[in-house]
Amino acid sequence: MKILGEKLNQDQFRNYVETYEFGSIPPTSLVIHHTWSPKKKDWSGKTTLMGIKNYYEGKGWKSGPHLFIAEDGIWLFTPMYDVGTHAGDGNATYKWGRLKEYSIGIEVVGDYDTELWSGKTKSNALAAIRVLMDKLNINTENVNFHRDFSSKSCPGHAITKDWLFKELAKRDVQGKRIEQNLSMVSDWARDAFQWQIEHDLDRHVHPHEKVTAEWVFTMIKKYHDKFNQT
Repeated sequence: MKILGEKLNQDQFRNYVETYEFGSIPPTSLVIHHTWSPKKKDWSGKTTLMGIKNYYEGKGWKSGPHLFIAEDGIWLFTPMYDVGTHAGDGNATYKWGRLKEYSIGIEVVGDYDTELWSGKTKSNALAAIRVLMDKLNINTENVNFHRDFSSKSCPGHAITKDWLFKELAKRDVQGKRIEQNLSMVSDWARDAFQWQIEHDLDRHVHPHEKVTAEWVFTMIKKYHDKFNQT
């Protein structure tokens, strides 16, 4: 199994992704996991990472998740231009034997069935997710959990999409935490933004988030469908 085994801090990861060549068929979604085991306290950097590699090889896997997020940094595992092995049907979609789309698998080190991400693990995870969302034009609807494709609790019962998206909204497109005054809606847009929240069009989009045409037309259709039912 080919892995990178390199640790980056948030700034290094941001720069790494900025110039990364994802290939002719770039990822279209993210899948969030937790390792469950190893636990956060058991993580020993590259030693643990190599143990995970050996475990996957013992299962006959040719690839694994793309990132491992820990207290000590963001660890690169399977190259992000390759299809990973981490979420069953959530790994990739093929048509007539050809790759159509695939996901980036992100493992957050620890067991989150009863507690939320915390410390540098939380900060590193949110930064990595936000940076990839911006680079790959991935909206929240394409940020998935392992349990969307499995009966497992992964990424942990305590981690919900509502919580995750609210936390991501506190980060700018570079994954950096934004000050509260920067996250406020502009005066000219405040009434409209509050209206869309009240009508549940998209509670998680950040006021100053860059969105795609796909998102715009999805919101228009959602508006059309919602209000044609009333």
